[in-house]
Amino acid sequence: MSMPRSDTFQFCERLFGHLPRADQRKWAQTYLEGILGTPGKKSVRRLAQAATGSDSACQSLHQFINASPWDWKPAREELIRLIEEQGEALTWSVATAVLPKRGDHSVGVHRRFDPDAGRTVNCQVGIGLFLTVRDLTLPVEWRILLPDRWEQDTELRRRTRIPATARPLHQGAHILDLTGEFLHPDSEPDPGPDPASVPAAPLLADLRNEPRAADVITGLSRQGHSFVAAVPGTLTVTPGSHLTARPRPHTPLEPTAMTATRFLRLHPSAHRRRGTAPGDDTTASGLVRVPGAARGRSFRLFTEHGDRTEHGDRTPGQDNPLWLTNMITRPPRDIARLTRHLAHCAETVRELSDHYGLLDFEGRSFPGWHRHMTLVSAAYVYDTLHRRTVPFAPNQTAA
Repeated sequence: MSMPRSDTFQFCERLFGHLPRADQRKWAQTYLEGILGTPGKKSVRRLAQAATGSDSACQSLHQFINASPWDWKPAREELIRLIEEQGEALTWSVATAVLPKRGDHSVGVHRRFDPDAGRTVNCQVGIGLFLTVRDLTLPVEWRILLPDRWEQDTELRRRTRIPATARPLHQGAHILDLTGEFLHPDSEPDPGPDPASVPAAPLLADLRNEPRAADVITGLSRQGHSFVAAVPGTLTVTPGSHLTARPRPHTPLEPTAMTATRFLRLHPSAHRRRGTAPGDDTTASGLVRVPGAARGRSFRLFTEHGDRTEHGDRTPGQDNPLWLTNMITRPPRDIARLTRHLAHCAETVRELSDHYGLLDFEGRSFPGWHRHMTLVSAAYVYDTLHRRTVPFAPNQTAA
């Protein structure tokens, strides 16, 4: 990780120039430089020591994050503008960050099963929006998951300063909230035969652990966004109009509605082989409909690198993601390239956790959490672009 440089001032003036007081802008730069210059755990005391060389700045820095009344939204909007200046947007991605916590008084803390850890943890859950330009996948926006008890306990909401507009939403609803606010609907999400009309920046999402995956797919379709989503094999689909419900020989007749995994196994017309020798790639791909989505709307369901069966076929394996997209005219191979950015997004979350203090917020309040996440994201973007020797131009829209 790069050490702070003098141009952190330019960067912070651009992102936090909207703050009305000079001392607020100074502490924003101090917090960011502390993140960049502090190895290991990034407590407020250690950030203050690394950035100023003095422990006395700790109280002021804590006050700036947790109590000083400043709005983080303009900084996040400016972060998006800065990233968009680096090149054409390739994808938006949504990722979930599990933030382990002790105690139960910090905003949004609850117990839940973490699939990555393989156990139940006491945690906060952040849902992040990331923007990919060139080979850079960068964080731009965050939501915090609020379980039901944070709706019902008014005293808990008061102590953690949760605004009335922040209501408990399930993870899928947060994804739709993010896309509804930040992604512009495509004029033609199913672009037809003209390759030039393919949208430049579709959404990527991993819905494999989302129990309401079908609702998210339906919501994205209604919003008009192009998307590619990893979906659970249990997702219910029906064959698209170009397919029949004829099963393979010697298999019993299946109902029209079936799981996504079963669809790719039963429909020979959904399989396209690119080789027969061991190690050759096979893509299983076919058009399906999702119950609840717009009537007549088709999606492409596909998977890659299935396990070879005793008959020489490959079928969707448990470890091979199933993908669903509404960009049905684009070749599955091109869509598969886009899905690589979701892995880059997961790597960004790991770097934020390991090196940029994503897990180290010490306060308990809703505003403090969002300010910390904003500065963590800003530090990551600064450090990533600084390694590319990107100059930080002033905000031309600032008054």
